[in-house]
Amino acid sequence: MSLSSLLWSAYERLWTLPTAVKDLSGRTVIITGANVGLGLEAAKSIYAMNPARSVLAVRSVSKGEDAKRAILFSTTKEVSLGQDRGETKLEVWELDLASFKSVKAFAERCINDLDRLDVLLNNAAIAIARWTTTADGWETTCDPD
Repeated sequence: MSLSSLLWSAYERLWTLPTAVKDLSGRTVIITGANVGLGLEAAKSIYAMNPARSVLAVRSVSKGEDAKRAILFSTTKEVSLGQDRGETKLEVWELDLASFKSVKAFAERCINDLDRLDVLLNNAAIAIARWTTTADGWETTCDPD
């Protein structure tokens, strides 16, 4: 084990997830950008609140699967409604917000696969220093038009 791994492990143990304050039983939640940073932490907290379905909407499915494992691991350390009753279905769906084709495919999947949507947490974001465009010709960071 490297020194950085040891320090990171010690750092993680200093922080615990807040206690779930809302029961989301029967609800469906989608979290964009759920594989890193605030999106991942939000996904952990929401998972502990026992939604019927929690969808991690991510650009990279493999990174999303890593996030899913991290969420499942973190919630086994604490008592949570979803973990105890085993009712929450945690799914990883591909969504690249820089691609209209991906956004349309994601929307179609939502229409076809979800019976309801109660919470949409739009957390996906990037910060880049230079102006770039997507393959569809739109400005990458933010285009309000």
